[in-house]
Formats: sequence, structure tokens, C-alpha cells
Amino acid sequence: MSMPHWRAAGMTYVGYANACAVLVRKCMKEPFKSQTATREQVHFKLSQWLDGVPQQPIVRTSDGGGIGKK
Repeated sequence: MSMPHWRAAGMTYVGYANACAVLVRKCMKEPFKSQTATREQVHFKLSQWLDGVPQQPIVRTSDGGGIGKK
């Protein structure tokens, strides 16, 4: 029985798809390369909970920096 290459390498499908997307973006020429560069950055919110109530969320980016509170 054959196994997918990404599974044999110990990767998940999402990890494999992300790696492929990064490689495709690196191979693109301008202006498409700069347009797709913003897709690599991820924003997310972190909220601490005290006594069952969420506190003020902090918005962060995938590069580790905070971009302020919302």
C-alpha cells in the first residue's frame, strides 16, 4: 500500500499545504509576489479569562509583535 509523501515525511496535510504555498509565493514574479506576501502574515487575538469573564483581548501578529489592544 502506498503512502502519501507528506505523511511519510511526518507532516500533516495542513503543514504540507503551507510549505507548498510558501514555495509557490517565492517563485512568483512582481507584482504578484508583493500582493501575495501579505497572505503569509496572520493576526489573532488573545484573551485572558478571570472568574469566567473574558478580559480585554490583545491582537498579535504571526511575527510575534503585538499591534495594540482592541
